Amino acid sequence: MKTREFLDAVCDALRREPGSLGLEDTPSTVVEWDSVGHLAILATVDSKLSIPIDESDVQQFGSLRELVEKLRSKGVVLDD
Repeated sequence: MKTREFLDAVCDALRREPGSLGLEDTPSTVVEWDSVGHLAILATVDSKLSIPIDESDVQQFGSLRELVEKLRSKGVVLDD
């Protein structure tokens, strides 16, 4: 999956308009990214990319850039 496609899937998970999130977004810049939103993002990773995120990964991402970089290292998100 391309980065933009993944970001749009996160938009869908957070019930935002496609294209409204970028790599620099964090929980402090996205109102919908609360504890429930965080779980929705993780569920999106699991369902759209078919890879589970382990407990240590859950604690480690504080921005979409960090999450995308982790997913790139696993080979499931590609550069645009």
